[in-house]
Amino acid sequence: MVLTTRTANARAMRLAAKLGFTEVERFEEYGAEQWFGVWSPGPPSGRPRTRSVSGPAGPAAQRRP
Repeated sequence: MVLTTRTANARAMRLAAKLGFTEVERFEEYGAEQWFGVWSPGPPSGRPRTRSVSGPAGPAAQRRP
């Protein structure tokens, strides 16, 4: 997700920081300095997801006779 705002817009700059946007570049447009930022979702919080090993595909199904 991307975001562009004027650097003079303090409220928008604070909100962008609070939401986790990071600066990519600043540029001049419409006679004022603009801020371009990007946000990427981070890794899921908590434990990593793993495949269950119980049931038919679990260890019992993998045993050799």
